[in-house]
Amino acid sequence: LKGDCRIIERNIRLIKSPAQIVDHPTNIEADESNWIVSEPGNIFCFMDKPYAKSQATESAMGVCIDKDAIFARFNAIAAQVENYPR
Repeated sequence: LKGDCRIIERNIRLIKSPAQIVDHPTNIEADESNWIVSEPGNIFCFMDKPYAKSQATESAMGVCIDKDAIFARFNAIAAQVENYPR
């Protein structure tokens, strides 16, 4: 999915692939995690399914945690984002 950069805090930023998580390399094909971090903020959320266009009509569940240490780890991963298409 492409991000919508026109509206602040309402866009999708895809993690680039491959990415480095501390000393562990990963890529989209090997990682099916369902998590997001808020931007800006310190909220980490885990979803029960990956983001997809079908979620407009399918229910999903998320658990969000407001914890600095957890957010910091996932925010470092999320900082490795793909560039927005121009």
